[in-house]
Amino acid sequence: MIIALEEAKRRLVALYDVVEELKNQLRIDETKERCAELERETMVQDFWNDAEKSSKKLQEIKQLKTKYESYEELVQRLDDAFTLCEMAIEAGDEDSVEEVLSETDFIESESEKKRIEVLLSGPYDKNNAIVSFHPGAGGTEAQDWASMLYRMYVKWGEKHDYNVKLVDWLDGDEAGLKSATIMVEGKAVKSDAPSMEVLPASDYQDPQSSNQQQGTGSRQQDQQQGRSAGGQINGNDLYMTVTANRKKIYEQEAVMLTYKLYTLVNIQQISGDMPQIDGCHVQELDRGAQVSLKYERVNGRNYGTAVWKQYVIFPQKTGKITIPSITFETQVEVQNHSMDPFDIFFGGGSLSQMVRKEITTSAVEIDVMPLPTPKPDNFSGAVGKFSVSATLTPEQVNANDAASLRLVVSGQGNMKLMKAPTIRFPQDFEVYDPKENNKTSNTATGSKGSITYDYVVVPRHGGKFSIPPVEFCYFDPEQERYNTVRTDSFSIAVAKAKGHQATYTREQEDLNVLSNDIRFIKMGELTSEEQDDFFGTTNYWLTYVLLLVAFLLAFLWLRHQQKHNPNSWNAKGKKAGKVASRRLKQASKLLHQKDDAAFYDEVMRALLGYAGDKLSLPTNELNKENVIATLSSRGVEQNVIDAFIAVLSDCEFARYAPTSDPNMAKEKIYQQASDVITQMNASLKSKK
Repeated sequence: MIIALEEAKRRLVALYDVVEELKNQLRIDETKERCAELERETMVQDFWNDAEKSSKKLQEIKQLKTKYESYEELVQRLDDAFTLCEMAIEAGDEDSVEEVLSETDFIESESEKKRIEVLLSGPYDKNNAIVSFHPGAGGTEAQDWASMLYRMYVKWGEKHDYNVKLVDWLDGDEAGLKSATIMVEGKAVKSDAPSMEVLPASDYQDPQSSNQQQGTGSRQQDQQQGRSAGGQINGNDLYMTVTANRKKIYEQEAVMLTYKLYTLVNIQQISGDMPQIDGCHVQELDRGAQVSLKYERVNGRNYGTAVWKQYVIFPQKTGKITIPSITFETQVEVQNHSMDPFDIFFGGGSLSQMVRKEITTSAVEIDVMPLPTPKPDNFSGAVGKFSVSATLTPEQVNANDAASLRLVVSGQGNMKLMKAPTIRFPQDFEVYDPKENNKTSNTATGSKGSITYDYVVVPRHGGKFSIPPVEFCYFDPEQERYNTVRTDSFSIAVAKAKGHQATYTREQEDLNVLSNDIRFIKMGELTSEEQDDFFGTTNYWLTYVLLLVAFLLAFLWLRHQQKHNPNSWNAKGKKAGKVASRRLKQASKLLHQKDDAAFYDEVMRALLGYAGDKLSLPTNELNKENVIATLSSRGVEQNVIDAFIAVLSDCEFARYAPTSDPNMAKEKIYQQASDVITQMNASLKSKK
C-alpha cells in the first residue's frame, strides 16, 4: 500500500506542472481581471436600464466565474490531495490509500478536460455551428443510421451545456430521416437557484428624514436615513468592526483579523490598510477584486455588510500585543438638497454630491504566550501541524556523479518563517544549496501547502553510505506540545568512478555537468596492480598514522580558534552573505512583476535570514528587539543598526501601504536592503 501512495505522490508532483501550465493557457489572471471589470459595471446606477445588454454581461460574468473558479477548485483539490498523501505516507495510513488514488484519478481527468478546453478556445470557437445530416445512398438503413447520428450529436451538445435547436427535419420513407439540420449555440448558462431573505422594515426613525416618503422598503428607507441633509453622516450610518478569531495564542501562532463594513449609504470608494505592527509578521488574505454586499439587521436597522479586509498575523514576541486601529477613508454619495432644480435642468449641478468620510476601527489586544520550555534541541521554529517526507534518486551512482534528495515539508502554520530541516550527509559528499519551491497559500490558520527542498549531492569516492533520517521538530498549539516527525533513512551505493571524472556546478539554481574537473586531474596513470601492492605495506601504515596525527592536530587547532573567535567559525554565519545574496537575486526577478507580496516577502526573508544566520539567532527569537541587542553587543555602529531596522520597517509597511508608483517603491526597498546587508557585513567583519 505504501508503494501505491508513493506512486500517487509521484503523479501528484507531476500534476503541479500540468496545472501551472493550464493557468497560463486558460489565461486565468486575465479572466479574473475581466470578470472584476464587468462586475464593477453592474454597480453603475443605470446598468439595468438596458435589459438586453445587462443580461449579456451577466451571462459573460457567469461564464468567466465558472472558468476561473473551476480552475481554483482544481488547484485546491490538488493541494489537499498532496497533503493527504504526504501525511498518509508519514503515518503509514493504509486506510487513506483509496481516497488518495481516487482524488489523483479525478485531478488527472479534470486536467485533461481543461487541456481540451484550451484546444477549443480559438477566435471562432465561441460562434454558433450549423450541422446538417444527409444519408445519401443506402435507402432505409442509411436513413436509420443518419437518425442515430443526429441523436448522438444532440446528446453530446446537451451533455456539454450547449443549446441545440432543430432547424429542419424531413422524415425517412420507413424509418430514420432524409435530412435534418440543427444549430448548436454557445454554452447554456444556468444561474444558481435564487434565494431571498426579506428583512423587516426598519424600526429606526431619523428626525431629519421624517419628511421622507413612506413605503419605499426597509433598505431604501435606511439609505434615506443615512443620507441626511447637508451630507451629515453619523457613526450609526457607516462604521467598521474588527474581530480576532483568537485572543490568546502562542508565539509564532497565526491569528486572523477580520474587518467588516456596515453601511446605510452609497459608498463609491474606500481605502485603508494595516499599519506597521512592531514584533509581528503580517500577511493579507486575498479576497478578490470585487466585494459584494449582504444585508443584516442590526439594532432595528437593515445594513449592507461586507468583509472588507482579512489579515493573518504571526507574533514574533510574547506578552500583550496591541493591534492598532485603522482609519479608512471613504467617498460617499449623498443627496444635495440645497441644489436648485433649474440649475440641474440646464446642466449646472447634480442632486447628489460626494462627501469624504473617515471610519476608524477600534484597537485589538492579543495575549501571546511563550513556547513551553525546555525547547528540544532540534526545534525548527515551526508552529502548527506538519509532516515531512524525502526521496533519494538514484540509490546507485558512480563516484563524482550527481544524486538528488528531495525533502518535502507539508502542513499549515508559519511555513514562510520556518527554516529548512537539517540533513546530515556523509562527509565524503559534496552538497549544493537546495532549490526551494514554495507552494503555500495564506489561510485563517496560517500558510497552508508544502515547501520542497531539492538537494544535489555528489559522492566523491566509492562505497556504501547511509543518510540518517531527517528530523523535523515543530510545536503543535492544539496539543500544546512539541512533536518530531522524521523520514526513513537512506542507503546509497557508490561505485568507483570510470573514465573521466565529472564535476557539477550550479548557476542560477541549475546543475551543469562539466566534462573534467581540475581538482581530480592526476599526472600519469596508476594501474590496479600498483594500487594493490601498496596496501598492507609499511609505507601504507606509516601514511595512515601520519594522516591520523595530522587530523588530530587540525582538530585541536580548530577548537582553539573557535574558542577565541566563535563567530568566525559559525557555519551559518559564513554562508549568511551568500544566502542573502541569493534571496535578493530572487527578489530582483520579482521587482517588476505585479506580485508585490512575493517581492516584499523575499526581501524580508533576506534581511531576517541574514541577521539570524550571522548572529546565530533561532527563528523563534528573531525579532527586532533581539536583533538590536545582539548587534549592539557585537559592537556594530548605531547608524548601521538604525539603517537595518529602518529598511525592515519600510519593507513591512510598503508591503501593504498604497503608493502611486509601486515599482519605484520596490526599487527603493531593494536598494536599501542590498546596501544595509553590505554595511552590516563590513561592520561585523571589522569587529572580529
